[in-house]
Amino acid sequence: MSKNITITAMLSVLTIILFSCQMFIPVVGIFVAYFSIIPLMFIYEMTNAKYFFMSLITCISMVMILNDPFGWIFFDLLLVPPAITTVTKNKILKLIMIVPIEIGFLLLFKILVVNGSKIDMILSNIWYILGILFYFAGTFFYRKAFLVSKLLLKKIKY
Repeated sequence: MSKNITITAMLSVLTIILFSCQMFIPVVGIFVAYFSIIPLMFIYEMTNAKYFFMSLITCISMVMILNDPFGWIFFDLLLVPPAITTVTKNKILKLIMIVPIEIGFLLLFKILVVNGSKIDMILSNIWYILGILFYFAGTFFYRKAFLVSKLLLKKIKY
């Protein structure tokens, strides 16, 4: 039990540090932020679902404390649902995870958008299509990234 708690704590802190890079190193940090969810998936792999959801709640609350509102939307509504879809096998939960992504894109493109260029206007009209595409692309990306990460860890004999 203490091993599970230790693994959960270390990987949760790693998730928060990797995601917080997007605030301090803007260009590189946004790419690192996409990979910040992978340690949470390793929690699910190394322990069980109870520790995964416990660390997920902890990471979401820490992101809300440490980041700005756009970071909240990005982490909570756009990055976490594809990660949950990747690790769980429940079909209903996988379908439900489309809803937070759609809410995130609604917030980004309809509510928090500043009317500017024509591209902003086009994106504000097709936000729901972008949300569905992001869900499938994010799920595909996390599946492949998690598989490559597991293979690399086996190669170095972790």
